[in-house]
Amino acid sequence: MRNQKGQVLIELALALPLLFAVMFMVIDLGRLVYARYMTTNAAYMGARVAIVARQLSAVSPTPISAGGEPATTISNVLGDVTDTNITYQIALLNNGTAITGTGMQAVPGNQVQVTVNRPNYQMLTPLNQILALITGSSTPQDSTVPISSTATMSYE
Repeated sequence: MRNQKGQVLIELALALPLLFAVMFMVIDLGRLVYARYMTTNAAYMGARVAIVARQLSAVSPTPISAGGEPATTISNVLGDVTDTNITYQIALLNNGTAITGTGMQAVPGNQVQVTVNRPNYQMLTPLNQILALITGSSTPQDSTVPISSTATMSYE
């Protein structure tokens, strides 16, 4: 009976780091899901702003720090984001085919598609590296995860 105290202490010392690691990975996964949700919402709101504007140009990947609309709306939806690599892209579509040119006037039946890219979402734990090992995919070198979301809306 006297040796039981030492055994419990050793078991706790072995189990506690694993418990904390799992807890922080669950928190990190929650942060990732939230960031994905906010990116999707930013693309939706950016498409909404672009569709209301009607007069727009197809935009290749542009940093949200460039300002103007829909960059300001996307930045506001994402909140306090310090990542300067976040970009957005606008495409004007007619039956799913991109319309090229500048200053295109949207007509009913056209769609606007906004894509928001967050290439460097920073994880707190090496969750993506552990998942890559489990799934057998190539192991990432850092703890960043790319997040991208696209929203399409039709002109009415």
